[in-house]
Amino acid sequence: MQGAAGSCRDSSGRRAGDIIFTGRDVSATEAERIGLVSAVWAADAFASRVDAYAAQLASGPPIAFALAKRLLLASADATLDQQLREELTHIKRCFATADVREAMAAFKEKRAPVFRGE
Repeated sequence: MQGAAGSCRDSSGRRAGDIIFTGRDVSATEAERIGLVSAVWAADAFASRVDAYAAQLASGPPIAFALAKRLLLASADATLDQQLREELTHIKRCFATADVREAMAAFKEKRAPVFRGE
């Protein structure tokens, strides 16, 4: 089990070094394959895909997203034990929010949740 701690550490430093030190171009296909970008979209669909992605993020749970971002940013400097402890702390904090209650109610009612950051 790695949690968020492993996600940043799994990124290949060797691959990054190769790109940085050689200055070689990276195609969109390669960038997606190696995880440098999360998606590649055709130019004619780009604006609508970006809008859909932004809407998806905007409708997500802001407290959980903020805590996950903190975990990801801290993961490079934390030990696995430290990171897992922080994840558990953040999970407990999330479960004390109204947003989690909303998520569970929405799941039970088979509807999309409406998060308010509470």
